[in-house]
Amino acid sequence: MPLKPSSILIIKASSLGDIVCALPVLTQLRRLHPQARIGWVVDHRFADLLAGHPWIDRLFVFRHVSVRVGSGFISSIRRYTEQLALLTGELRTERWDVALDLQSAFKSSQILLKCGAQHRIAEMAGWRHIWAFAACNRPVLARNPHAVVRCLEVAAPLGVDASNPEFCLKVAPEAATWAQDRLREVPRPRLIVNPGSARKEKRWAPERFAEAVKAAHAAGVRAGVVVIGGPADLEAAAVIEEGLGGDCLNLAGQTGLRQLAALLAEGDLLLTADTGPMHMMAALGKSTVALFGPTDPARNGPWGKQHIVLRAPDGRMASLQSAEVGQAVARLLAERH
Repeated sequence: MPLKPSSILIIKASSLGDIVCALPVLTQLRRLHPQARIGWVVDHRFADLLAGHPWIDRLFVFRHVSVRVGSGFISSIRRYTEQLALLTGELRTERWDVALDLQSAFKSSQILLKCGAQHRIAEMAGWRHIWAFAACNRPVLARNPHAVVRCLEVAAPLGVDASNPEFCLKVAPEAATWAQDRLREVPRPRLIVNPGSARKEKRWAPERFAEAVKAAHAAGVRAGVVVIGGPADLEAAAVIEEGLGGDCLNLAGQTGLRQLAALLAEGDLLLTADTGPMHMMAALGKSTVALFGPTDPARNGPWGKQHIVLRAPDGRMASLQSAEVGQAVARLLAERH
C-alpha cells in the first residue's frame, strides 16, 4: 500500500547531473500527492537549478564544505558539522511525514537520519550504501542500472511508477530572454559544444572537439557553433575557438545554471562528455552526441532515444576519434534539420 503523506522531503544535494536525473521523481510526486508539501535539500552550488521551481514548496540549501586532509582538517570538519546542524535543525521544525534519500551517501544519510521524518526511505544495495542502512527505516532495492530509473524505483513506496520518466526542468523567463539575445546572430541548426567535466579522466582534448566540428562541416552539414563551460573551461574553450578559426560564439565562463539551461533550450544538438549539461540537454528533450570513457552509459548516459553515445572500448577518452565523433554530429544535425 503506497504511503499517502502530507509532507515529503527529497534529499538530493549534488551533483548537477544527479539532480537532473532525480527530477522525474518530483514530477510524479506532485501529481500523485497534489496537496502535499514538498521540500528539497540541495547543495548551494546547484541551488539555482531548483530555485523558484513551482512544484517545490521549500528549498533547503546546504552549504558545501570540503573536508581537507592536512592542516585544515579539524577546522573543515568543524565547519561541516556546523552547517549540518543548522540544516537538520531547520528541517526538524517542518515535521516531515516522509524523507526520501535519493543519494544514499554519507552526507545525505546524516541528513536523512536527523531530519525527524517518520518514514525514512533510501536505497540499499550492499556496502556502497552502508550509511543509508543506519539512517533509513524503509529500505528499497533498486534494480535498474540507469540513474533516472533508480531514483524512481527508490520512490516506489510513495506510489511512483518507473516506466515513463518525465522531467520538469524549468527555464526561467529572464534567462530565456538572455539566451535569445546572445544567440540572435547564431544561425540554426545550433551546435553547442561543452568541453568540460568535473573529472579529468572524463574529458576529451579540446582540439579534438574542434576537429570533430570541422569534420561535421566537411560532411556538408553546417551549424552555428556555441562553446560553453564554467570558469575552469576557459582555456579549453579558447583552444576550440582558435581551432575553428573564430567561427563560433564562445560563452564559456559567462553562464550560471539558469543561463545554461536557457542556452541548451535554444540549441539543437549538444556535443559533450559525460557531465551535468548532458543530462540537462536530455531533460529538455534535445539531442546529444555524448562521449564516454571510464563511466558506463548504461548507468550515466543521457536519457532518451534521441542521442548518439560513443564509448571508448578501452575506457580512455583519448581513444575516441574526431572523425567518428564528427560523423555522429553530422548525422544528428541532418536528421533534425
